[in-house]
Amino acid sequence: MNPAVIFGDIEVALADHLAAVLAARGVSVPVVNAVPAERPARFVRVARIGGLTGNLVTDRPRVVAECNDPLGTGAHDLGALVRALIGAVAPGYVGSVWVDKVKDLGLISSPDPDTNTPRYVVTAELFTTGTALPD
Repeated sequence: MNPAVIFGDIEVALADHLAAVLAARGVSVPVVNAVPAERPARFVRVARIGGLTGNLVTDRPRVVAECNDPLGTGAHDLGALVRALIGAVAPGYVGSVWVDKVKDLGLISSPDPDTNTPRYVVTAELFTTGTALPD
C-alpha cells in the first residue's frame, strides 16, 4: 500500500510570500486569493488553476498571479516583477511548502472580463514536495 501524502496550501503560501517580498521592495499592493468586495485599483490575485501529481511525493500545482492596475504599463510592470519573484522561489520554502522547481509558463495581457481594466497574468507550474502522514 502507498503512503498517504499531504501537500501544503500553495495558494495561501505564495500569496503571503509575494506580499512580503513586494513590500520589502517598496511595492505596496494587496496580494489576495479572492477579489475583495471593495476592489482595490491595484492588486494581485493568486490562484491554483490545476496541476498534476508528479509521483507519490511530488505535486505540480499550476498557479496564476493576476496583476491588476488602472494603467496598462502598471499592470505589465507589476506582472513582470511578480513573474520574476515567483521564478526565484525555488529551491526553497514558500511558507511551509517546499518548492523544488518552478516552470515559467509565461506572462500575458488579459484585461479583467468584468471591468475591462488592464491585467497581466503570470502562469507557473511549481514542483512541490508533500509530507507522508504517519501510520
